[in-house]
Amino acid sequence: MSRKQVKAMWGLVRAYWRIPVIALLGGLIAFGGSFIAAEKYSSTTRVLIRGREATFLTTSGTDLSQAPGVIDASLAKSLAETQSGVVTSREVATIVVDELDLDQPKKSDGFLSSMVSGLGRGYKCAKSLVSHGFCKEPKPREGAIQAVQAGVSANQLGSTDGEASGQPAGFVMEVVGTGENPEEARAVANATADALVAVSEKRFTSESARNVDNLAEQAKKAAAESTAANQAVTEFRLENNMSSAERQEVAELTAVSESETNTEDVAVKLAGARSELAQLEQSVQSASQRQSSSQVIETGRSQNRIDDDSPNPVYNDLVAAREQLKGRIADLEAQSAALADLPNGATDAELSRDQTELLTLQTAADLSADNQAEVEKEYRAALLGGTRASSELTRIGTASLPTYPDEPKRILYLALGLLFGALAGAYLTWRRLPTPVLDELGEVVDPPAVDESDGDQPSETAEVVVNGAAAAPNGKRHKVDALSGGGNGKRHKVDASTRGGNG
Repeated sequence: MSRKQVKAMWGLVRAYWRIPVIALLGGLIAFGGSFIAAEKYSSTTRVLIRGREATFLTTSGTDLSQAPGVIDASLAKSLAETQSGVVTSREVATIVVDELDLDQPKKSDGFLSSMVSGLGRGYKCAKSLVSHGFCKEPKPREGAIQAVQAGVSANQLGSTDGEASGQPAGFVMEVVGTGENPEEARAVANATADALVAVSEKRFTSESARNVDNLAEQAKKAAAESTAANQAVTEFRLENNMSSAERQEVAELTAVSESETNTEDVAVKLAGARSELAQLEQSVQSASQRQSSSQVIETGRSQNRIDDDSPNPVYNDLVAAREQLKGRIADLEAQSAALADLPNGATDAELSRDQTELLTLQTAADLSADNQAEVEKEYRAALLGGTRASSELTRIGTASLPTYPDEPKRILYLALGLLFGALAGAYLTWRRLPTPVLDELGEVVDPPAVDESDGDQPSETAEVVVNGAAAAPNGKRHKVDALSGGGNGKRHKVDASTRGGNG
């Protein structure tokens, strides 16, 4: 490398050294400041959603085991999103705060911990001033509840491998809890999952009890109506002295009327079941019987691909629903055949006025008895269902202790410090650069070239010798002798003049 190149490089270093130095200094300051910021850890645990046991879709505490339809991926997503909303509710956050005593004052670990806490409060206060115009801290309990609500979350867990990796389609939900240290984050995650299960059980118990009370009132009312209707039939018979033959005619006509009504009901149900079966057949034909997935495992420089081919659970559910619906259709067809064998049509006997009135009363009594039987059936089922424990949510393991904090992102602090430091260094460098000289035409004048030759050659730089003062106070011109080195090594005299400072 020549001497000229070295001097050129050294000139660049002298001109721009501030940029890398100040950038490095800014990065170090920002990286060190990240250790003052409050740390935030997160821990996760998992909860299993039992789709068939879900009860929050009804107000009676009944699950989906008797509901029509197929439990598929869309329902799994809906159930997970609903439970995710419950996780961030105030009820769950309050249980977590009370269980872990998060509203109690925390012990200080020293001056650094107190400083970090103070900086955090100052940042929140400054943010509130900018956003709302004033700063107000909530009470410790309210602040702890709000912090838990903001820090916890829940998401449907997707597949971790294969072509469906990352796509949520299962009934497993991941609950995330955060804290200022690893122990607190793990405790919040476990307490949140437990609180979610407890809230689900509490809601199931409350709704089941309320449903039982409502059905009990309905059963009592239905029994009273049935008793009153039967009593009206009996009183009418006694008041009108109706014979057994008359009552038999009314009974036969009532049986024929019920048979016709039942036949119509069965026909409607049978048509609906057959239509549903046709839709299920189309769904079964469009669904795939098998589902395939692939997983790539990297071990050093080698890669292993594992392909998995397993039965499609959605297809199996569709087939099961189809077979169940076929059994229901067979039952309805048997009922329709039995009703067809019964005598139909009106009797040849003409009913009297009293018999017509008795028929009306008897029909009302039969309807009241059917209503009472249906309500009592629902009441007994509600009593039986309320005695079991809710199992729509089940914990899967416990949360683990996190190793590294999620915040602050120290690499981000370092990058921002380097960036702003480089900008500050560039600004200072720009301020130190010489101002360019312009000629009469406004063009930049290049600085005079510096002779890099050996010292034997005479210098072209003029040597000016000023005889007397450069400027006189009287404003007169004075002669200045200037000597310039010539090309032949001799000196040449140059006459110049200067004007006084007041001229």
